[in-house]
Amino acid sequence: MAPRDTTVDGLILDYLLHTCISALLTEWDYRQIVPVKVENRGSSYPLSGSSKRDSTAQLEAMKKADRSLLMVNSFLQTYQQLHPTGYYSLDRNVRFRLLLCRFVTLFLRRIDPISSFARKPQTTILRCRKQRSARLNKYLKRRGTTHVFPNDALYGQFILSSTLQHAIPGSKHIRYATQRFGPAPENEDRFDGEEEEEGPVIGHISHASFVPPNPTICGSARLADCLPLFMLVSAWSSSILLGAPASTLWMQVAGSLMAHAFIEDYLCHGIAPFQAFQECFAWGVMPLGGSDDEETIEEDTIEEVVINEMFGAEKGNVTKEWEEVKKVLMNELIPPEGSQLSLEQHLVGKVLQTEENDDDTVRTGSFRSFEKDMVEGLIMAMANALEKPVLAQLEEGKLAGLEVEEVKKVLERAGATRWTS
Repeated sequence: MAPRDTTVDGLILDYLLHTCISALLTEWDYRQIVPVKVENRGSSYPLSGSSKRDSTAQLEAMKKADRSLLMVNSFLQTYQQLHPTGYYSLDRNVRFRLLLCRFVTLFLRRIDPISSFARKPQTTILRCRKQRSARLNKYLKRRGTTHVFPNDALYGQFILSSTLQHAIPGSKHIRYATQRFGPAPENEDRFDGEEEEEGPVIGHISHASFVPPNPTICGSARLADCLPLFMLVSAWSSSILLGAPASTLWMQVAGSLMAHAFIEDYLCHGIAPFQAFQECFAWGVMPLGGSDDEETIEEDTIEEVVINEMFGAEKGNVTKEWEEVKKVLMNELIPPEGSQLSLEQHLVGKVLQTEENDDDTVRTGSFRSFEKDMVEGLIMAMANALEKPVLAQLEEGKLAGLEVEEVKKVLERAGATRWTS
């Protein structure tokens, strides 16, 4: 059977992705205004004096985001069956929008729309974790080191602080996790468990990370799982949309993402601190092409090449600035030399104070501020940089390159005159 033409399916997919991203961002925007009151989570979320109309609008926004996610996931499953070659034949802008939609969904709902929602955990999430581990090994090997720290002194201080054992009251972990994820369902608090493969069970609290209190569609991905997609989306944006290396603003947001991903992995998911730190901070310029003394020359992927270019592989100033950003963050995350605090004590104390006071004097910033910078500073800018999908333009009675009357005629011939009213 001849391959099915991707033109029409690409137009539909582009429209669905655009709608899904918009719905998720609208839902996020409503959540900044008023939390929803729900009773099915074993806890009640107050409406903070907001009107019933606002809460109803927020619930509608959540339902719309759910519907959009279901439509995207369903269409992507069908698309992969109809087009064995995958997404490579799609228009460049559609491929970028697909990457952006995956990142936004992972970041806001902790689920990947490209993989079946029925699988727990999703196959793409597991693949992403293997890729992070493989990248770490290659990153260290190519840079000729055994760790991601800028110097041995900081490395030694991290190891020392992470081996100190000080009991942290469970109430502090609960406070931190509640600020991040919302109250846990009754009888499901956990303090020492590893993440299980069958559901969103995490180190100190059983609750899908950083999602609305009662969505029907959310997953159990970790914040660290967003890192590879974030870097890829950023690299694409840097090379295709902007044609420039990473900016200082981007470095600040990217650094905060790595820092918060490490904190979450360690304090909430029970990941070993050294492993979590290594995987979260293994991003930066990496020598490509292997070396002469390697027995096997590892082939560089196109993703590694474009990410290297984003960090300004040929421009030393960009690389130096990025390494300095990482160094400042590491110094904040690790207890100072001579301190008797354990790494866990240091992080819980610093993060709780930062979260409760919304303190932005530290570079990591509060999680709320980081989220706001990520969504409003980067995600929305990337989404707006792309031209609206053809079907979205036609829905508004417009089409780039055509006059309004010409668009009306096109729609009339297609039997869609109601769109032009």
